[in-house]
Order: sequence, then C-alpha cells, then structure tokens
Amino acid sequence: MRKTLSALIIVSVLFIAGCSTHQPPTPECPEGFDPTFRTELNGLTLIEATQKVERDGGEVRVAYNNGEHLALEDDLRANRVNLALDHNLVICSFPG
Repeated sequence: MRKTLSALIIVSVLFIAGCSTHQPPTPECPEGFDPTFRTELNGLTLIEATQKVERDGGEVRVAYNNGEHLALEDDLRANRVNLALDHNLVICSFPG
C-alpha cells in the first residue's frame, strides 16, 4: 500500500512538473521583418533588447506589438533597430 501511494505521488509530481514547463508556440516573424537580422535579440524582453542595442550605439523602436503593426514615420536611421514584440518578448527585428 505504501509503495503504491509513493508511486502515485511521484507520478503526480512529474506530471505537474511537465505541465508547468510547457511553453506556448513561438509567434512567427511578421511580414516586413527580417528573421535573420539581429537574431541575438530574439527572446529578450524589450528592456533587455534596448540595453543591448544602446550598448552597441543604437536605438530601438517598437514597430509591431502583440499581433499589430504600429504606425511608423518614414525616417530611416542607420543605427535604429525596429522590434517586433509578443508579450514583451522580441520575436524579430529589422533595420531602420
């Protein structure tokens, strides 16, 4: 009886642990973004990505957020990185 209860507890804990590590699918890079540009930013939060780009002498602009393209001015800047975010995480970017 005791072994059965122990086995049941172990199986339950493993099941719960497995469920808690499930990650939602990664969103795809939106149209107009370059999935190969600055890939080291992918998966970072907006703050982390901003700090990394600023250390490199650049600046960031959020161009896409949670499935919605944001209105942008047509001013092109060589040191700017436009970010696509999903729930505050960078999914891809493009220059400009």
